[in-house]
Amino acid sequence: MNTPSVYNFEFPSYRDNLSLNGYLFKRVQNYEQALGQLQHIDKYSDEFERTPNYGGHAITAEVTIPTPEQRSILKWGKQEVTHLDDVLLLLSLFTGRHVWQEKRDNVRIVADHRKYQHDLQGLLIDIGFETGINRVIQHMSDQKWIEKYRGGHYLFLADHAFRRQILETQFSLCFTIWEHLFSIHNDSRLERTAIHSIGGKKKVAFILKEYGIDVKGSPLLDKIIETRNRLIHFGMFPDDESVKYSKEFIKITECLIGRTLGLFDGYSPSFV
Repeated sequence: MNTPSVYNFEFPSYRDNLSLNGYLFKRVQNYEQALGQLQHIDKYSDEFERTPNYGGHAITAEVTIPTPEQRSILKWGKQEVTHLDDVLLLLSLFTGRHVWQEKRDNVRIVADHRKYQHDLQGLLIDIGFETGINRVIQHMSDQKWIEKYRGGHYLFLADHAFRRQILETQFSLCFTIWEHLFSIHNDSRLERTAIHSIGGKKKVAFILKEYGIDVKGSPLLDKIIETRNRLIHFGMFPDDESVKYSKEFIKITECLIGRTLGLFDGYSPSFV
């Protein structure tokens, strides 16, 4: 039986195991101790008490791999990936930690142990973590989704955009996601040169309309385009107001990612 160790997966409280599309994740015996070794920013308690610390990587789970194992859904662009890699990426996005499996070939570890600044876990509150992740996987498994999103490259961008880093980098990566989605939704009817010539405001407006995200009455659209242009040419935010709208744009990006994964089609962010 193939049961590799998994790093940094923080289970929902009071759940010793989770079944995610055929993969059975179980807590390690010393889970409470391992959980305490992860980075924690704030002090809080639920099943276990967390105290702020610098943290590091910790093995928190073992996963039983089904036989036969499915091929990956996402287009990773490298060999020796399986559907487990898809599942671990989703766990990273929804728990806000870089979740990865133990490597047995002495590959240099480049994983970041720090808690992400953003995650999608809030989108699963009403339906539950296990049910929600399985629903997302089922949604992604549809051939129409795979073709529409070209193998899900934007999820790799999101995984890096939500990590702990300076706001300038987060904002730029999120804007790249919107540009990418605009391109893959329009490259069947527009030439590449035409896509390049369309302004950022029209691209963002298209995605907002395409995914039913309402920002009417808000200056956000104009502000994020202004901020993006200033950031590209001068490398910094022009003022405090642009910082505020950049943070809101990242939150809207969380909502956008959720909608691409089939979650909460009727939900709109309350802050816009």
